[in-house]
Amino acid sequence: MTILRILFLCWFTIYAWDTAAQPPRHAQRLYEKALKYRAQNKPDKAFTTMHRAIKAYPRYEDAYIFLGDWYFRSHRFREAAEVYQQASYNCPGGHHAYARLLATALLHDGQLPQAQYVSHKYGNQTSEWQQLRQQIGFVRNAMANPRKETVVNMGIRVNTPFSEMFPLISADGNTLYYTRRTNGIDDDIYYSRRDSCGGWFSGQPFPYPVNTSGQEAAAMISADKHYLFFMRCDNRSITGWANGSCDLYMAYTADSIWSAPQGFGATINTPAYEGMPCLSPDNRELYFVSDREGGYGGTDIWMSRFEGGLWQAPRNLGPEINTPGNETAPFLHADNKTLLFASDGHPGMGGTDIFISRRISDTLWEPARNPGYPINSTSAESSITLSHDGQKAFLSSNRNNLEGN
Repeated sequence: MTILRILFLCWFTIYAWDTAAQPPRHAQRLYEKALKYRAQNKPDKAFTTMHRAIKAYPRYEDAYIFLGDWYFRSHRFREAAEVYQQASYNCPGGHHAYARLLATALLHDGQLPQAQYVSHKYGNQTSEWQQLRQQIGFVRNAMANPRKETVVNMGIRVNTPFSEMFPLISADGNTLYYTRRTNGIDDDIYYSRRDSCGGWFSGQPFPYPVNTSGQEAAAMISADKHYLFFMRCDNRSITGWANGSCDLYMAYTADSIWSAPQGFGATINTPAYEGMPCLSPDNRELYFVSDREGGYGGTDIWMSRFEGGLWQAPRNLGPEINTPGNETAPFLHADNKTLLFASDGHPGMGGTDIFISRRISDTLWEPARNPGYPINSTSAESSITLSHDGQKAFLSSNRNNLEGN
């Protein structure tokens, strides 16, 4: 009888603990309703309903995770930090479980002392925490010593509610080429011309056969405006290129009619990802991004030379440029020495930053350096181009924009 009583008490304790750990049905219904609103692209209702689910069950860990992530992706970093702070206090082991999410949200909100405090009190010595601490220190130093440049939004004639990426300014400074992603999946190449007042006319898409129902992006125009290099992708991944299936293409024009684009041969294009081309000012070198074998990890920047009428086997730019992370969007300035690119592998402000390196010789580059704030921010700077005289930069960034466009 004693054994049966003990077994019953053990079963009851386990049952009671398991029941207490489960959100009440009312909270679960609110949670599921919030997910449905989010899937229907009704963010305000999703946020409000998920808050109600948390109020109904303050230990609702899944609700905190989703709500904090939604706020973060919407660039509402302060509200994301508040959600993670609340979870830290209400959930078992929450201070450690949510510490990295909280520190990251505080960092992006500019609350650097608070982010540093959380990272030192609750972080450990894993590579992820060490990288985050390094980033917090870099941002604090960059914000305390800002550069003199001023960054301004180009306005509604160029920018739209969609994403504008991969800017390229023409040699004469009168045409801006870029990629626009509509509805989150369809990339096309656009251009805007200067108006007589120094502003810009509204963007116009390149006609067929350059733009198609597929994805065309990251245009590179030769200085004489006769050659167009770009990437074409068939995939529909979230980023537009992360799953590969992209290749480099080239088109030619003698006046205003573009030829049908032709893909590069197997020397350049492979079953791996090839994209984001950049032609050197002398038309002798082609820089591009690939995740082919032989790199340092992620996507790397490669270069091929045009010799004997053919593009030669590409060469990796090496460890001064490439890292185990992702290096993307190369741009070589008109001086044929200054390389700018985006990377999430070098120490930076957060997300993806712009980096600069200068050519030492045909095969060597200076170690990449981060130009700091305000060129880079705690948001993502994904691509950049310089004017011919080097006095203006045009960059793509999701700073100060809702939904990350």
